[in-house]
Amino acid sequence: MDFKENKGWEAWMKHHPDKDAGLLRNLWKATGTYKNDHRPDVESGLAALKGRISQANGGRVVRIIPFRRVMQIAAGVALLAAAFWAFKNFLDTDQRMEMASAEAGANTSLQLTDGTQVSLNQVSELSFPETFAKNERRVKLTGEAFFEVAKDKNRPFIIETASGEVQVLGTSFNVRSYPSEDFFEVFVKTGKVAVTLQNSDKRTELTPGQVFRLAKSTGKALTAKDDSGIPLAWRNGVLSLKGKTVEEIFTGIERLYSVKVDLKTEQPADCRQTLTLEKDKLTEALLVLNTSCPALKITKISASQYSVTGRCCE
Repeated sequence: MDFKENKGWEAWMKHHPDKDAGLLRNLWKATGTYKNDHRPDVESGLAALKGRISQANGGRVVRIIPFRRVMQIAAGVALLAAAFWAFKNFLDTDQRMEMASAEAGANTSLQLTDGTQVSLNQVSELSFPETFAKNERRVKLTGEAFFEVAKDKNRPFIIETASGEVQVLGTSFNVRSYPSEDFFEVFVKTGKVAVTLQNSDKRTELTPGQVFRLAKSTGKALTAKDDSGIPLAWRNGVLSLKGKTVEEIFTGIERLYSVKVDLKTEQPADCRQTLTLEKDKLTEALLVLNTSCPALKITKISASQYSVTGRCCE
């Protein structure tokens, strides 16, 4: 027992004089020298701990994953879920498209899922989704159609054509966009629409009675009032032209009877005529016009094409 240990022993005995000094001294010495040269085996202890954990879990070793790794896994799962949703949404909106068409010589009508009524003129096609998106109602038109759009202030109705887009919230209007014709036309019956041409940010707003007409070959656009009834002649089946120019009358004939008239002779601008056209009565209409303008020579080239020479109001 060294000096420090002896001092400690003497101090303890002063406070416990009734103890067996010999026996206690031996115990004191034993506690002071117990495992002075002991070196703990950390690896063996860790192995033993894993063994006890394995037995407690039915032989399975539980691996503790660091928090950072857990967050990486969670982020990966979230990314996969988002990708799956986007792909599913793409399939739902892009693949589930439907098509309505009208053959030559016939019109057809349909109602879209939002309640919008569409009348297709002959040789026209409308492509539309089975279910509209949450933020818009978009369709594609080739040819001519009259729309009566169901109101939905949160989802504008958009018609795509080769020449531009027509956007509305709820109104009735006519769109004409035949690839074979040199013009693109929008006529508004009720409400208000906005027309945006391809490759342009300029919007043209139309109100009831206005027509927007684009000449494709020149790129020139015109917005004007139109009370002739010509834009809707194909749908109404009757067209009353009062005090119209010869050019306007033949335009009405083209629209109502779906024919092409090649007006080869320039007509006097002050020459005005009045004529009522009825569907399926093209021959009668041409006879009445020829009676009013006997100098006109109307030649039938084919079932859908006519040539006109001579001047009315000579």
